[in-house]
Formats: sequence, C-alpha cells, structure tokens
Amino acid sequence: MKYLYSITSEELNQKAYGILNSVAIVEPNKFYVTRFMDEPAAPWGNPGDVLVSMIKALVTKPTAVYFCEYDEKTKILKIKQVA
Repeated sequence: MKYLYSITSEELNQKAYGILNSVAIVEPNKFYVTRFMDEPAAPWGNPGDVLVSMIKALVTKPTAVYFCEYDEKTKILKIKQVA
C-alpha cells in the first residue's frame, strides 16, 4: 500500500470540529466519516465547561455521519450529512 494524498476541506473542519472517528471507504475518493460530539469538550482545568458539555451530550444526538466525495481534478470535497 502506498500513501497518495490526504483529503480535507475547511467545510469538513468546521462541521467535524476535529473529532472524527471512523472512516469507511466505498470507492476511490468516496467515503463516509463519523463525527462524535456536537462540539469538543472543554479543556481540562475548566470544570464548568466540561460539566455543560457532558449535560449537552446527554440531551442531544452527539454523533453524525457524513458522506464525502472528492474530485481530484477540481480538488473540491463535497460533504453531505446522511445520519
């Protein structure tokens, strides 16, 4: 197996908040990715924000699934939330 390139976009960074879990590749440049939590937990040392994050996680649906399709020619990554 040989590394070819990484795929990302500003839109994916904004939607994912850096908390991406699993990746399932369905064909070249088409894949599903999961995001855990609506927003990242507060840094340790700020207990008030951690508590709020934990409460929000209990009452919201914290996981999302995105379908991503990358066009090598245009270098555009299309993202659609599917679950």
